Amino acid sequence: MLKVFLHIFIFTWLSVSCFGSEAHNFGSLKPCPIIAQSSGASATTNGGELKTFALTAEDLKSAVAKSVLSIQNRPFKPQAERLVDFGVSKENLLERNMIGGPFRNYKDYQDRCLSRVPTEVRTYVIAGLSNVRIVLPETYAKKLDRRQGGEKHAIAHSAGESAVAGASAAAGEFMVLPLDNLQNRVSPQDMPQLIEQMPDPRYFKRIFISDQANPEDDWVTQIYYPKGFVSATAMTEGVLNLYKTNLNNHLRRDVMHEWGHELRYKFWDDPVRERFHDACQVETQWNPRAYAARGDSEQWAVLGERLIGTNTDDFMEACEKAPIRTSLWMVALRKCLAEVPANCRSIDHTSYVERLQYASKEARGKAISQLRYLSTEGKTQSLREQANRVLVYLEAN
Repeated sequence: MLKVFLHIFIFTWLSVSCFGSEAHNFGSLKPCPIIAQSSGASATTNGGELKTFALTAEDLKSAVAKSVLSIQNRPFKPQAERLVDFGVSKENLLERNMIGGPFRNYKDYQDRCLSRVPTEVRTYVIAGLSNVRIVLPETYAKKLDRRQGGEKHAIAHSAGESAVAGASAAAGEFMVLPLDNLQNRVSPQDMPQLIEQMPDPRYFKRIFISDQANPEDDWVTQIYYPKGFVSATAMTEGVLNLYKTNLNNHLRRDVMHEWGHELRYKFWDDPVRERFHDACQVETQWNPRAYAARGDSEQWAVLGERLIGTNTDDFMEACEKAPIRTSLWMVALRKCLAEVPANCRSIDHTSYVERLQYASKEARGKAISQLRYLSTEGKTQSLREQANRVLVYLEAN
């Protein structure tokens, strides 16, 4: 107990001595006189030997920042009780036929391969998010019901689900596949928690959960990929589509990716979108991941995965290696958060605000400094003009 108390005391003393009274003011972090170069510390191992290590002011700054900026990676907790206003109706759903390619253009693909088919769908409203609708084909909803023990409204996951799924499959009611099975599929009860982690949960107007592949996967494959592309999520005009999507460690990231697309659409007429295009031409040394190279839209969405994701190191790396794009993205996030009513705020709202403050102090200055240099010393006239446009926008925002 004494060791715990001493650790807390030392950490508190170092925080006040080195960081000032406002620990969250990252820009004011200052070297502690006692450890400005490095501080020798020691720890006793289980074997009794004494180990020493050096702790620098920069180490402490990073550790405190990571603690403050962390966003919890929450385990999935089904919330069946929040699914209300259950109803069944008919909609014309988009389906893909079996006609193969290649295709001359998207219209050719659309005309030959896609059609609207009248289908019974089940709809839920989420309590606390009354503007969001969850929709899925009624045949798929019934399969998920059977997976979960025959309840019409989804119930919490339990250890007995495997037995229920296995029994249903044995009876021929639905097929359970080794890796991609209904047991792991996202269901309506999984969505409330995910939606509430978004900076503005209201961006999702409708969530469509499908047991079919994305009807447009073959077209995306022809344009961008040498072999079959399979999408688990897609976002269009406030509609989040989930295609045979499973519960996994990447689901929050993938949903946040789609939310990022919608953030860009929300600010389509704001100069931030065009300035981000300029930034993608100016700041080219680093990409958040290879998929971002597809274009501005994916640059935006993939960068957003890092800026508001649960990996704090990824966030800080983006601030360091892409300060211009990060600063622009954060302008849009700041405007977004300012528009969210208090009763609709994300459960991670405070964390997003903390990251905004960090990016403002750690990335914005670097961005403006780089842009000032590039606006006069850029290799081409076009590059200088793009850098100057971004510079003017950032200085005003």
